[in-house]
Amino acid sequence: MDFQDTPELAAFRSNVKTWLEANATRRTDKLHMGMEGDTAFQEAKDWYKKKADDGFACLTWAKEYGGAGLTSLHEVVWTQEVENYKTRDAHFVIGIGNCGPAVMHFASEEAKRKLLPRMASAEDIWCQLFRNRVPAPMWRDCAPAQNLTATTGFSMVRKFGPLAPNTRITVWY
Repeated sequence: MDFQDTPELAAFRSNVKTWLEANATRRTDKLHMGMEGDTAFQEAKDWYKKKADDGFACLTWAKEYGGAGLTSLHEVVWTQEVENYKTRDAHFVIGIGNCGPAVMHFASEEAKRKLLPRMASAEDIWCQLFRNRVPAPMWRDCAPAQNLTATTGFSMVRKFGPLAPNTRITVWY
């Protein structure tokens, strides 16, 4: 089996390396950065926005949905290169990896064009919840949610107060 990059992938890899050198700090270790706290959340939002602005968000999604319209092999190349840098690249992976494809499959074209680009750029943050038999007191402190409203027939939006006042959190369950 030939694991060498095709000329197209080699050119993409070169572009990714150049972009990462200009936009991220090279790793000196392989330690996990952690995902907790307001600082990590804002860093992740900024990272995803920068990726989206420069055409590196959601590589396999169609361009009209906020992606780059590339192949899974391009995503492999991206992953191989980004692991060498300190980034928040995996911060919103559940929303983008699980909720995004569900929207693509089940939502109307209008909803896809409205919701997916906002998800790809982290303008809206999506997450997946699982129904669980957890005692009510545990749910009470899960999030400082305000203004709980339905946006579609299958998702809900939470606008978090102190965590991120200008971010919509979309919760699927």
